[in-house]
Amino acid sequence: KTAEDYVHEQKIRHDVLFDHLKDRSGFFEKAKEDKSRSMKVTFRRALAHNGMTEGKMSLRYEDEELELKLHSSHSNKKIDISQASGGEKSKVIGCFLISLWRELVCPFRGVDEWDVFLDHANRAEMEKLTFQYVKGDKKQYFFISPQDSTMLTPEKVRENEGIVQVVTLRKN
Repeated sequence: KTAEDYVHEQKIRHDVLFDHLKDRSGFFEKAKEDKSRSMKVTFRRALAHNGMTEGKMSLRYEDEELELKLHSSHSNKKIDISQASGGEKSKVIGCFLISLWRELVCPFRGVDEWDVFLDHANRAEMEKLTFQYVKGDKKQYFFISPQDSTMLTPEKVRENEGIVQVVTLRKN
């Protein structure tokens, strides 16, 4: 073979690889859009189940930014999550985690002190909502909290036997 033949073959290989790269990039962009859309729908549903009528999640991959807004029960207008009360922040972040977990492919998920700013009633509601979303999953979830679980009632333990295991650690 001549040098020209070799260069021509390499050019063809380069063009084929470049076409494959463009196809993969297109697939990746579509997958990002699909995941983002699905997360937004799940986020809004989770908020609605939690009594929060309006909320918005905005993902901007180019800027590596996530923006969470909600309709505040205190001010009756849309606010950024940074302006929300501790309980509202906890609910919104819990709803965000639910939407994120729906899209992740991994065998387990965990969160620590997820309920630290919630009062007992809101905590019970958020725990119920989260459990409803993860109940049918084939994954393991770890919710670590210094507070008692509402899943510890005898009827809840019987009702969810084989699905939920609550472990309580106490200091001596």
